[in-house]
Amino acid sequence: MLKRKLMFSLFTVLALLFTAICSAHATEKSLKEPRDFRQYLEQQISLSNNAKQKKSLEMILEMQKVTEEQIRRSVKKTEPSELQADDVDVYLGSDCDFYAAEGGGRGGSGLYSVDFDLNNNRNLVKVWSVINNSSGWAWTGKVFKVNGTGSQIASFSIEGYYSAYLNFAPDTGAVSIGGVDFKLYDLTEDREVASKSIATFIPPFDGSGQTFTENYSRPNVFQVELKAGHYYRAYLITQGYTVINGIFTSYDLSTNKYSDWYRIQIDF
Repeated sequence: MLKRKLMFSLFTVLALLFTAICSAHATEKSLKEPRDFRQYLEQQISLSNNAKQKKSLEMILEMQKVTEEQIRRSVKKTEPSELQADDVDVYLGSDCDFYAAEGGGRGGSGLYSVDFDLNNNRNLVKVWSVINNSSGWAWTGKVFKVNGTGSQIASFSIEGYYSAYLNFAPDTGAVSIGGVDFKLYDLTEDREVASKSIATFIPPFDGSGQTFTENYSRPNVFQVELKAGHYYRAYLITQGYTVINGIFTSYDLSTNKYSDWYRIQIDF
């Protein structure tokens, strides 16, 4: 009887330990793979144990909600009725690659300098704060029309480069944070249909600053049902935010600080 109780207790402990390990791995994985910058920001808020910085991150989240609506209006500024007959066509079942952007957008608030370069598929964003809050964003992308009958699942991949420097004053509640997302917008239905974080940026909290740089390749970042007759815009968006006293710079050609894409690939 005693042996049976000991074995049951041991089994219970091992089961709880296994559950805790699996839960920890699942949490770690979800934190490493945010859907987009908004989700990453929400993760940082949930992880923060510094009251001042958590308040600043919550403030940035409210700023980001406003920014998200500005980006949506910018991305959908080309209505399907305004698109030209010679715009790029994608045929259901036929793989396709894009190498050149056809459109872009930019915006911000506070202290910022933003731009986009269609010749290089490049986003340029710099924001800074001096006892204020600032935001900035820029995107470049490609519109395409889907031809064929019905609908079909397509896989999207993207390749490119990004570099950004971030820093902020420590022990003040200041925060600098940003990210790069790859998104797909259905212009016909006027809604975002897919999104994936390409990079997220937040520097050390000791005020030492950090540069984030990568020549990235993201295969099969998302799968989407493409519908015949619909117009879509695939685009790369860069966002940066600073609160109180900080800097986010991905806009310095002399040091190759910007974000861009080389190729967007659609596979059926």
